[in-house]
Amino acid sequence: MFHSLVLLQFVALPWLVIGEHRIIGGNTESIKVAPWYGSLIANSKLKCGGVLVKNNYFLTAAKCVDGFDVSDLQIRLGTSSCESGGSKVGVCKVRVHPQYSSWRFDNNLALLRTCEPLVATDEIKPIESSDKIPEDNSQANVTGCGARRAVCSILTKAGRFGGFFEPVNRYVS
Repeated sequence: MFHSLVLLQFVALPWLVIGEHRIIGGNTESIKVAPWYGSLIANSKLKCGGVLVKNNYFLTAAKCVDGFDVSDLQIRLGTSSCESGGSKVGVCKVRVHPQYSSWRFDNNLALLRTCEPLVATDEIKPIESSDKIPEDNSQANVTGCGARRAVCSILTKAGRFGGFFEPVNRYVS
């Protein structure tokens, strides 16, 4: 009995953690709503989202570049479709946070430098910086590509994303 409880704990706990950090839903929007949003492509497949922070710097999660060579990476910008359209740019340098832990995902940040600076347009421009710190429980927009409804995690891992840019309102705590 004890062994069954321990096994159940190891099987059930990861599902609980995954469930509370997922965002499902949203509406398809024009990229002009958030022209700083981009998709990270690894080996020609959509890997993660990120944000253009300067004309040639893109911020994403370190877990998204872990195990990939810089030559495997591209960034897609300027499109409401996460898998087509817009512009693809090469990545020339990747800097992962020096204290990133792939085991715990601490300091899960990576800064990618594009091979050439990007020219700002209505569809592609760096995010504006702010000195403001949001108050607890204030509303924030989350942008990205993902599922519109809950699906089995195997389907998500297989790459069956919503495929369109979908902002969702969430509260910051």
